[in-house]
Amino acid sequence: MAAADPQVRIALLERELQWAHLKIQVLEERLRQQRIGFLGPASETLSDLQLELLVEQEPSTTREEVEAESRREPISEPRERQASSGPQDTARESAAHRRSDCLRGQLRAVWRSDSGDRLRLERSAGS
Repeated sequence: MAAADPQVRIALLERELQWAHLKIQVLEERLRQQRIGFLGPASETLSDLQLELLVEQEPSTTREEVEAESRREPISEPRERQASSGPQDTARESAAHRRSDCLRGQLRAVWRSDSGDRLRLERSAGS
């Protein structure tokens, strides 16, 4: 049944999507209950990922191991790492600062990428 009006079609598709999400939730809960039945009542406190690991990846898991796992503290989420500019950028920035602070004829440290990414001492041609 094709709807002529795009708004009606969108509403129908959104309703179908909602039903699909509900079906997925029901199936996931059934799978969870099946895994709990397989591993025993101590596994009720485990996350879905832990249940999946123990049933699918570790099928020889004993009930004692499941009980021990259920008593463990939950693992905290890893902290997000901030992107680092890296040691090369830091060395280049500090060399640039030193370069501007040097007087003419004095030695200064300069980052040279053309010579194998190293710091070198050069005579200042600056101020």
